Amino acid sequence: MKSYQILTIVMFIAGFLFLSDNAVSQTMKVHLRSDDKEVFVDDKFQGFGENTLNGFKQAYKFHEIEAVIFYDEPKDGVVEYLLGSGVKIVDRYSQKQKATVNGIPLSEINVEYVQIVGTAKFLSSKVTIQIDFGQEDKFFSGVDTQILDGNGRLLTLNSMIDALNFMSKNGYDYVDAYVITVGNQNVYHYLLKKRETAEK
Repeated sequence: MKSYQILTIVMFIAGFLFLSDNAVSQTMKVHLRSDDKEVFVDDKFQGFGENTLNGFKQAYKFHEIEAVIFYDEPKDGVVEYLLGSGVKIVDRYSQKQKATVNGIPLSEINVEYVQIVGTAKFLSSKVTIQIDFGQEDKFFSGVDTQILDGNGRLLTLNSMIDALNFMSKNGYDYVDAYVITVGNQNVYHYLLKKRETAEK
């Protein structure tokens, strides 16, 4: 094998390893600046170029970006790099504030106690949670107990602690918890109470 062929193979492997380390294919929405209108593009994060944020659909120049919303956990260093480049990052969980259960916004659930049930995703540390506040569960399918974000997607949280922090922001405090095992999977049940407001 000739030396230039070896060099080509080495460069290909190095490029593959670089892309494998930097491309995380995470869902994002890019808000672009425009003189006459706002442009929002749904894309998947692929990495960085020279002064660009690279998506699956296209590359976005930093100076044209108004903001970026990540819907998944960004890889370490991604947010810091964008902020250092002058790109605004919208909290990837900002859509949680519009979260709904059974079509009802969490902020409008008018009950004193709720129970959240957390189940770990397969081969992942992340969890999906369901909320029981006494709503009717159609056909016992579980669909009407699941939390959907502001985009209608099933809400995924990093852990049960993340779930507690999320519920705390929505006005609920921890009361009690227990765990049951279904098959080889732990299912976490947390009882929460709605926080009393100072204003009566």
